[in-house]
Amino acid sequence: MKRCRNCFIVILLYAVCTAAFTQSDRQIRVEAAVEKTRVFTGESFVYQIQVQGSDKVEAPDVSAFTDFDVTFLGGDSRNTTMISQDLNTGKVIQNIKYGYVCQYRLTPKRAGTLIIPEVMVTVAGKNYMTRAIQITVSEPEEVGDYKFRINLSKNKCYVGEQVKMTFTWYFSQNVRNVEFNISFLSDSRMSFETAVEKKDPNAKYYTIPVGNKQVEAMYGSGSLGGKSYNILTFSEILIPGSIGTINFPKATVSFEGVSGYRKVRDFFMGEVNQPVYSRYVIPSNAAALSVRDVPSAGRPFTYSGLVGRYTVSAAAAPLEVSVGDPVTLTLTLKGPAYLKDADIPDLNKITSLTKDFKIPSEMASGKITGNTKVFTQTIRALHDEVKQIPVIEIPYFNTASGKYEFARTQAIPLKVNPARDKVTIMDLKGEAAPSEMGREVEVWKEGIAHNYEDMDVIINRPLGAAVIAANPALIVVSLLLMLGYVALVVIFKFKLFGLAGGSAVSSKKYHSGLLKVLKSVPDSKQTTEEICGAILEKLRQYLGSKLNLNWQSIVFKDVEGALMEHALDEDLVKKIGLLFKDCESVHYAPGLFKRSDVDELALNAIGTINLVERNFK
Repeated sequence: MKRCRNCFIVILLYAVCTAAFTQSDRQIRVEAAVEKTRVFTGESFVYQIQVQGSDKVEAPDVSAFTDFDVTFLGGDSRNTTMISQDLNTGKVIQNIKYGYVCQYRLTPKRAGTLIIPEVMVTVAGKNYMTRAIQITVSEPEEVGDYKFRINLSKNKCYVGEQVKMTFTWYFSQNVRNVEFNISFLSDSRMSFETAVEKKDPNAKYYTIPVGNKQVEAMYGSGSLGGKSYNILTFSEILIPGSIGTINFPKATVSFEGVSGYRKVRDFFMGEVNQPVYSRYVIPSNAAALSVRDVPSAGRPFTYSGLVGRYTVSAAAAPLEVSVGDPVTLTLTLKGPAYLKDADIPDLNKITSLTKDFKIPSEMASGKITGNTKVFTQTIRALHDEVKQIPVIEIPYFNTASGKYEFARTQAIPLKVNPARDKVTIMDLKGEAAPSEMGREVEVWKEGIAHNYEDMDVIINRPLGAAVIAANPALIVVSLLLMLGYVALVVIFKFKLFGLAGGSAVSSKKYHSGLLKVLKSVPDSKQTTEEICGAILEKLRQYLGSKLNLNWQSIVFKDVEGALMEHALDEDLVKKIGLLFKDCESVHYAPGLFKRSDVDELALNAIGTINLVERNFK
C-alpha cells in the first residue's frame, strides 16, 4: 500500500512539473491574423502580428511580402492589469498581462491565391514564427452604377515634361467608406505633384486620402456613355524621369455602395425602405504613356534639363560697389506650374559672366514663391572697368516647337569703383601672387649679374671689432644703431600688447552690439530688409574685430578658413555661413521672406554667436 502511495506521489510531481514547464513555455505566444481572406486586386485589408506575454517586441521584417503593397500602420502595447483581493488574508493581488500588436495595411498586386509568408518575430530576445496565411484575390469588375476613369492630357511626352493625369469616379447611388488605391504613384520612374487648380464656385470639395497623402477632390455631376452620374474628380501632375513606354496598372476605388433596399418598420409602425450597403471594388481603365528623350542635336552646353516654356528676370543689389565687394544677383525663373525640380545652369559655365565676375562654385537651391522659383548668388567684380551685369541666357527645350530656346535676362547697369583695399584679380580668383620682396630680389640679382666680370672684382674687406675700435665715428654709429634697435623692440612689444588688448575690448563691444540687435528683432518696427541689413553689419564688425580684418567688405568666404583655425568646429562654422546667406538673401530680396522667418533667424543667431564667443581661441 505504501509502495502504491509513493508511485502516486511521483506521478503527481511529474504532472505538476510538466504543467509548470508547459505554462512557462507558453507564456509568450505570437500569432498572425487578417481582417479578411477573400479580397479584390487593389482592395486593402489589415494584417496583424499579435504577441501575448510580453511587450518587448522588435520590428518584424516583412520584406518577403512581395505580392502586396505594405503600409505599416503602427505598433502599440496591449497591456492589461487585473486587481483582486484575497478574501482570507485581505491582500491585494495585481496581475499584469502583457501584449503587443503590429498592424499593416496590405494591398494585393495581382489576382490568384496569394500567401502571406510566415514572419520571424523577436520577443524579449527570443525568436518566434507566425503562421502563413492564404488569401484569395479576385479581379475587380465594373458594375452599372459605378465607373472609374483615368485620363492623360497627352499620350506622348518628353523626359521632364509635365503631363496632367485626371482621376474621375462616377457613381449614381449613395456611397461611404471610400478608399482609392493607385499603386503607380510610388513608381520610381516618375514623380507626381498634386495639381492645384482654380476652384469652381458652384462645386463642393472634399479632402480624401490617396496613398500616403491627402488630395482635394471636386464633387459634382457628369455623364459617361450617355448616362448621368455624380462624380468625384482630382488630378496629379506626372513628370517622367526616364524614357520608354509606361503601362500604368489599373487603379481601383473600394467603397460601400447601395446594392438594394429592404422593408423595415419606422417609429409609427409604418414600412420604409432602408438601403442595403455592399462592398465594391471598381477598376479603372488601362492607361499608357510614351516617353522620349530630348534631342541631343543642338543641345546647349549650359542646358540644365528645363522642359516646357520659361522666362527669367534678374535683379542685383547693391548697384554701386568697389572691386571685390559682393553683389547679390537674384534670378527669378517662371515656367510650367510645378517648379520643384527646375534648376538653372551653373553660372560658372556662362562665359559672359565669368570674364568680369568671380562666382562661387556653390549656389543655394532655389526657393519656390507662388508660380516662380528664385535663385540667389553672390558675385564680385574683378576690375573697375565693369559697367554692367550682362544678359544671362537660360536654355530650355520647348516641346511646342521641338527646339531648344533661351530665356534671357536684361543687362543690369553696375558702377564699380577701384578697390578700397589692396585687392588684385589674383586675390579674387584665389591665386597666390608673388611677393614684392621676391620680385625685388630677382631684380637685384639681375643687376649684380650684369656687373660681374670675374671673381677678382670681389675684394674681401673684413669689418671686425678691432676696425670699429680704431674709428671713433664707427663707435658712435654702432652705439646709435644698438640703442635704436632696443627702442624699436620695446616699442613694438608694447604696441603689440596694446593692440591685442584693444582688439579684445573691441571684440567684446561688437559682440554686445550684435546681441543687442538680435534680441531687439521681435519688437523692431523696421522692415525685414532693414533688420537683416543691421544684423549683417554688426556680424561683419564682430568677426572683423575677432580676426583683425577690414569688416566693411567681409563675406563668409573671407572668414570661413580663419574661423576653423581658431578652434571652431565645422558645424558651427556652417551655421555662421548660413547666417550670412540668410541675411544677404533677406536684405537684397526682402519680398521672399516673411517677418516670422526673420524672427526665427535672429533667435537661432543668438545661440550661434554665443557659441562662437565661448569657443573662439
